[in-house]
Amino acid sequence: MSDLFTGTYIPINVYPEPRYNNIVDNLLTPRLVPYRQVVIYDEVSTLQNDGITWKQTYGNWLEDYQIQVRVNGELVSNSALYVRNNMFGTLTFVTALGVSDRVSVTYCFDYFGSGVLKGLVNQAFQMVNTMSIGSATDYKVTDCPDYWDGAIAEWAFIFALDKLILDYDMWYGRLIFAIPSMEDASDIVGVLQSLKNDSENRANKIMDNERFKIPPTLALPTSTYYAAVRGGAYANRTRGWRSNRIY
Repeated sequence: MSDLFTGTYIPINVYPEPRYNNIVDNLLTPRLVPYRQVVIYDEVSTLQNDGITWKQTYGNWLEDYQIQVRVNGELVSNSALYVRNNMFGTLTFVTALGVSDRVSVTYCFDYFGSGVLKGLVNQAFQMVNTMSIGSATDYKVTDCPDYWDGAIAEWAFIFALDKLILDYDMWYGRLIFAIPSMEDASDIVGVLQSLKNDSENRANKIMDNERFKIPPTLALPTSTYYAAVRGGAYANRTRGWRSNRIY
């Protein structure tokens, strides 16, 4: 059994890097649960060319979800009679079925998946690193300051919404929720676009922070300090003091 997000079949701690786990599990998944656990009921399978593999429309099945398989309307209660491939969304039966047989499956899949979410986090990190005031850094996701996590998650969420909107504009998203046409999906796209706009407003406010890339300090050096150490008008106050103590 996998470590699961509370109350779901969504796996957590799937990455070898703790930083990705923190951003995805704690900051992204709570906002994407409905799309990371999508149940498809009794979808008719398609027999592949090898004559033994039956495929569903969507892959990336959640491993801990107990699928229901029916052959010619009868529930297959013994899971040893088939092998499920969660990545590709297929079943391979131990005993081959005929082309006239009808197979249907109820399954649960992750619309984004760990690979997609990691890619969105990487894309978001590049956005934060290059968009914020100041030069781009040589940080990586795994070693950038902890306070970057919120900004990275916000942009990753925006990119996730971009994917959803694009998929609704095509066919992929409409098929999941049995929406026959783009006209029927217009309200859904409008809601997604509104969520995206709100998220972009928050993200841009973070990026407008002039000190976002400056390490936390108690106070910035004053002009008096600079003048003193450089021999300016206030130099006699400190006499350009510099420590030459060897530690």
